[in-house]
Amino acid sequence: MLRILASKLKQPMPKNRIAFDFSPGDSPHLLITRLSHIGDCVLTLPMLEALKRNWPNSRIYWAMESPGPKLLAHHPAIDEILPIPRDYLKSPREIWKLRTRLRAARIDLAVDPQSLTKSSVLGWLSGARFRVGFGGRYGKELSTWLNNHLVLPDSTATHLVDRSLQLVDSLTDCQDQVRRSLVRQPGTASLNLPLTVEATQWMAEQQSAGAIPQTYIVLNPGASWPSKRWENDRWAEVASQLAQDGLSVVVTWAGPEEKAWAEEIVARSGAGVVLAPSTSLLQLAALCQSSLFFLGCDTGPMHIAAAVGKRCVVLFGPTLPEESGPYGHGHVCLQAWHQTEQSGKKKLAENRAMRDIRVDQVVAACRGVMQIHGRKCIESDRRSGQRQTGQGLHVTNESGIGESDRRSGQRQTGQGLYVENESGIGESDRRSGQRHAG
Repeated sequence: MLRILASKLKQPMPKNRIAFDFSPGDSPHLLITRLSHIGDCVLTLPMLEALKRNWPNSRIYWAMESPGPKLLAHHPAIDEILPIPRDYLKSPREIWKLRTRLRAARIDLAVDPQSLTKSSVLGWLSGARFRVGFGGRYGKELSTWLNNHLVLPDSTATHLVDRSLQLVDSLTDCQDQVRRSLVRQPGTASLNLPLTVEATQWMAEQQSAGAIPQTYIVLNPGASWPSKRWENDRWAEVASQLAQDGLSVVVTWAGPEEKAWAEEIVARSGAGVVLAPSTSLLQLAALCQSSLFFLGCDTGPMHIAAAVGKRCVVLFGPTLPEESGPYGHGHVCLQAWHQTEQSGKKKLAENRAMRDIRVDQVVAACRGVMQIHGRKCIESDRRSGQRQTGQGLHVTNESGIGESDRRSGQRQTGQGLYVENESGIGESDRRSGQRHAG
């Protein structure tokens, strides 16, 4: 049915300036159609805040699948979350119910940072005159027919945050003053996830009861894609070494499968490594906010940690840090090589690239981050006066892009590349002006 509909629509030509005819003092009704996933919803927060900043009197609706509302329903820039059933496109009854609800909201503008069929259909059902999404490689499935204004992100907007913000930038063609306020460099937007009083109180109670240490790091071993996971015995070895350095490690989890992984890691690690209590998404955010830093893979909890202001040490395999890594400064992303797969097979592929990241490389990255906190966790490095970077490891700097890559406009992850970051790893390389691969 949707393909028949799309065949009757004319695909618009991409353009990066749209004459959205509402001034900053007006009160338009706006709809955001970022349905999933948790991490991507968190990375859409800067776009949400940019919309509210430029139209302060607007009413903003956000169409979102579960469990996103549990994390974001309290956000002050969101006026109403519209819960969207998964697979709603399979039910004509659900489609009609959503159409009725969306039409009642009198949407003026639908912004579709997800740009998939399931997200763009909602904008079309709403009857919004302006339906803005991506063209080119980021406009997927039927979205380029259902959205009537398509934006092509420029080459500097590689990260999801910066790409999404360019959808807002495209709306300000007729507002020179507002337009100037939106000019920004990639990687410089503010990403903030506010916490509720209840989540903060829960965290204080857990520490008072001794369930969570006063000073600790968060280790989140879970990942929804098998290709993003790292072996439990390796996580346990990293946790054990960090515990020997005097750090407490709290291992987080969600659901029975991840709890079993976390329990295995705790059992293998020994003293100083504890299992986190069961948490809601907001309680997990509070747990991350009170930690020293976050350690894990490319997952939603990683983006939550970055959004509450924590430094992250993140392992990457089938995804790229510059596209979906932790946003902001101070993070360390480790990637041996980028594992590419045929479309549709990336999620379930073997974790070959992840397995090529070694335990000692992850420990070294964590110790480098700890130097920023003034902790004495690198005695062996100080005694030897050396830092080992590991064969073939790609380490990105605070902005997620290697310095040499930024200058050349290229990203290299081949054998032997080591790109220093700004958190204390690779100082000897920076002083000598060279990179070494171990």
